[in-house]
Amino acid sequence: MKILFYCLSLGVLLLGCSVEDDSIGLFNDNEPQFPSHIEKCGKELAKNIEQTVAILNKQGVDYSDADYSQEFYERFYTDWFGAVSIVTKSEKISNQSEIDPLVLVEKYRNLTPVQRQFIKRIETEGSQSRSYEEFCTIIKKINQDIYNEVPKIEQERLLLMTSFLYYGLSKIYHLQTQGKMLITPQTNLQLAMVKTRSESGSGGFWQTCRKIYEATCSYVVGAVIATGEFVSSISLEAVVTGAGTVMMYAVLLCLPGDTETVSRERCIDLYADKCISGPCDDCLHYCVSSGKIDPRCEYKP
Repeated sequence: MKILFYCLSLGVLLLGCSVEDDSIGLFNDNEPQFPSHIEKCGKELAKNIEQTVAILNKQGVDYSDADYSQEFYERFYTDWFGAVSIVTKSEKISNQSEIDPLVLVEKYRNLTPVQRQFIKRIETEGSQSRSYEEFCTIIKKINQDIYNEVPKIEQERLLLMTSFLYYGLSKIYHLQTQGKMLITPQTNLQLAMVKTRSESGSGGFWQTCRKIYEATCSYVVGAVIATGEFVSSISLEAVVTGAGTVMMYAVLLCLPGDTETVSRERCIDLYADKCISGPCDDCLHYCVSSGKIDPRCEYKP
């Protein structure tokens, strides 16, 4: 999946989010705690997803023919960026770019051991959730541990990651339960699963589409890491537009769960540190973007 990235200022991201949305959580007992400015930014992402979906539904957009083709990919991104309200048309075109995997490697190596530890937890434990309730519990526990175990100066990026994941995926889940999702081959199946979920909490894309969290987490983690520790290059648009787009694209296609994927950390280990032949930079880019081993390169065991 193509990874989109937008750049403005971190100050806009942290101070410019003023959205209040108390309808996000269905299970308030499991609501994770965030600093107020980070909570508002997560809610801005949720609001933008809701508004964009509403616009596309009003336009009668129908993705019942959704498939994995390049044609559908381009059609969806054209529709989404045509409807999203936070970015001007000129910005949609001029600010589009892929996150450079070499930059990502450099920034990743600058992370502290405890930051790497928690990023791995966010990636692995979140992907293991099988219901919305379980997802909320996992994010809440990770947040508590970030507060308790990570030095305060190193917490911000980790909490941004969990905030974007929590509020964005919560909003999509709630759109499903309300029957407001865009029409796709999966919509009726997902809605039926939500309506018939047991009291123990199954249903929605957590049960039917096992790779949605991984795809979303890959974008969010990559975008936040790529900004560096003290930077002014990530903006509200970077997460609100980029993460919202990736989330919706993953949900619409209901990415299959029968394919083994490789973590970003493993990609960096193989192709940045152990690659011995082949186009190592290209293999690294492919691995980071797709989560798959590139057979064009050989690496030390």
